[in-house]
Amino acid sequence: MGEQDAILVVDADPEAALLLSDFLEREGYSVVAAATVVTYALYTVLGRDSRAFMVTIPIVIFGLFRYLLLVQRQAAGEEPEVVLLTDPPIIVAVVSWVLAAMVVPLVT
Repeated sequence: MGEQDAILVVDADPEAALLLSDFLEREGYSVVAAATVVTYALYTVLGRDSRAFMVTIPIVIFGLFRYLLLVQRQAAGEEPEVVLLTDPPIIVAVVSWVLAAMVVPLVT
């Protein structure tokens, strides 16, 4: 495998994701974004505010994957603020998350 190859590990069980990540890293793979996705999902599920925020998990996953794609393909990671303000799919994800964050407390 080349230096640019990476694997995303997402699992509902954080221990299983950690074990799989450790195994893959020992085999020479780079594991990215697993901790971010699991942490955000746990935050929304176990948070004090509202479990209804779970509806934002797919938005966050999409935004994170899109950003990782841009970093991998276009080397756009050096200026994340430029990516955030110029990439239309990420702008849609951010606006969707903000709208969901405003609507969820009103619904619950």
